Amino acid sequence: MTVRNLDALFVPGSVREIGSLMVASSAKDAASGIAWVCQSGPVARHAMEFASARGLRLSRVVALGEQADIDCGDLLDYLASDSTTLAVMVCIDHVRAARKFMSAARACVHNKPVFIYCDPAVGESHLAYDAAFERAGFIRLADIDALLEAVATLQSAQVSDSDLMKRYRIARARLAQTPPSLPEHHAELRNALAWVQQRLSDTTSPAGHILNEDEAVSLLAHFGIPVQPRTTSTAPCEAANTPSFTITLRDDRTFGPFLEFTTPDGHASSALLPINAALACTALERLAQLTASPAGEFAAWIETLAAVSVCLCSVEAICAFSAQLCIVQERAVLHPIAIQLDVPGTRRPLAIRPYPVELEERIEWDGRCLMIRPIRPEDEHAHADFFRAMTPEDLRMRFFAMVRQPDHTQLARYVQIDYDREMAFVACTQEGDSTVIHGVVRAVCDPDNETAEFAAAVRSDETGHHLGRMLMERIIAYCRARGTRVLTGEILRENTRMLKLAFDCGFVVQPSEDFAVTSVRRVLNA
Repeated sequence: MTVRNLDALFVPGSVREIGSLMVASSAKDAASGIAWVCQSGPVARHAMEFASARGLRLSRVVALGEQADIDCGDLLDYLASDSTTLAVMVCIDHVRAARKFMSAARACVHNKPVFIYCDPAVGESHLAYDAAFERAGFIRLADIDALLEAVATLQSAQVSDSDLMKRYRIARARLAQTPPSLPEHHAELRNALAWVQQRLSDTTSPAGHILNEDEAVSLLAHFGIPVQPRTTSTAPCEAANTPSFTITLRDDRTFGPFLEFTTPDGHASSALLPINAALACTALERLAQLTASPAGEFAAWIETLAAVSVCLCSVEAICAFSAQLCIVQERAVLHPIAIQLDVPGTRRPLAIRPYPVELEERIEWDGRCLMIRPIRPEDEHAHADFFRAMTPEDLRMRFFAMVRQPDHTQLARYVQIDYDREMAFVACTQEGDSTVIHGVVRAVCDPDNETAEFAAAVRSDETGHHLGRMLMERIIAYCRARGTRVLTGEILRENTRMLKLAFDCGFVVQPSEDFAVTSVRRVLNA
């Protein structure tokens, strides 16, 4: 059977439609199996014949062709929640719609392992693809045969102890790492953007503005990035005789800006922007020349790299950046530095939406100053304290069942969100070195931004101050502004306080299949 417009050929079996794409299930289809996603029809046929010969189960087999309509990101979104698929095998040579692909990939890996063979097409950057797949949590395999053997391994009795699952567990653990908090530079960021705008306004060159050393030092100082000016003919890294590496901003045609790290022996690693300290550590661990460095030096490197990421993500006018990073007097310092500015939009957009600092706001509330901001990965400990401050009954109202305190993996899911598809606002205060979360509201959008589902909670000892109403209005305004059509929620019928809040915020009841649950709905954009 030939599926038109996809250059895909399937052996006989059941066929169903996802959107405009035809998807085949093998004749050996069972309650669960492995999904196979590729571009080539002959490769899809080969996978089905391989599975049939070995008695293996394939839940879905899809050939995408040139991804003109449905692409790999669409399939990953579908397979992430497909109950018949236990794992996903992907065989592609390029990616379309990088931001959608990264969102779908990360969501899928949260639910099931994804294994990939990708030999990027001519003109594609291997380092950019390496960085993207690492960030998504994919397990890369050497070739198509390795993918096929992985299908067999995942359906064997030894799957739990297999190298494939060990690699998946390591990838999942890396995705859930809690990064340390970075110093906040809100006022400095505003000053930096004004400083950059002034430099661009004074520039008449069509190539933008290349910063001299003093200007580069001044810009980086806004973000607390240490710089060692050149004071002698010998560079600080050479004089210190310590391990060093070069940081270069690359602008990939598919995945946009990413960082390339190169050691003097020529080995390179990469990471998609934005990165935090945990992600920087993962990238540097792949460079053998650096792994033997003392722990203190390594920690200094990753702290500086995280600050560099904040700078590059915040100042979109930086279109070129290169610097050497080394240890001088126990500090990780940059030198020499090459930075070029150009009008925002010159470089490509990031494949992963960075932390939206523009959504932060300080307000006076009930006699105290509250910070209302998007949740951050480093909020894990504060979020754990937030749950501990809620009574068992309030937790039951929030989660529809008696629940224990969430563990690290669950907390990571709450605080490490995809800002392109999710949003969670926290109302928090700073008490010494600790963040205290008083309330949180979140919304998770579907891939097409048609519908989002909300959830909200306030500390049990802080109800009655209308904090929940303020947070609900905040998430409603955010979803409306991003074009979400409908906002929905599910509330236990006995949760009268939350039901009243929903009705006060303009929600109406819609039919629910569960008698114990009330479904509410509000149209935001007709």
